Amino acid sequence: MEQYQMVRRSAIVVVPLEPFLNWINKVDSFETLSLSDVQNDSNVYLIPDSDQPITTEDLDKEIEKYIKNHFQGIFYNQLSEWHLDEKTFPEITYENFNRWLKVSTHTVIYDMVKKRGRIHNIFTISG
Repeated sequence: MEQYQMVRRSAIVVVPLEPFLNWINKVDSFETLSLSDVQNDSNVYLIPDSDQPITTEDLDKEIEKYIKNHFQGIFYNQLSEWHLDEKTFPEITYENFNRWLKVSTHTVIYDMVKKRGRIHNIFTISG
């Protein structure tokens, strides 16, 4: 039986919520989408893992701190995936981030691919 390599990273899955859906349907009148449409294939972000042995509680705090420090880029990425006109974006605040997006954390990740894939840098965030 094949064993897979554990990746020393954590991941967050970011899922759009109702306010996000309402914004999409407002700025893009081409097609009215449902919540299940926009939640169907959620984005996964790999984030750093702790370099030291750490309790689950402390790891959760570290991940929350990391998200708070990077929410603007995550929020921007989520929005720009649907619409590129930044004038239509909501105010990018931590409060809006939490109202518009649900984040779940995953701390055990296995790599099932033996050769490394290519990384595609689709968006560049200025600032």
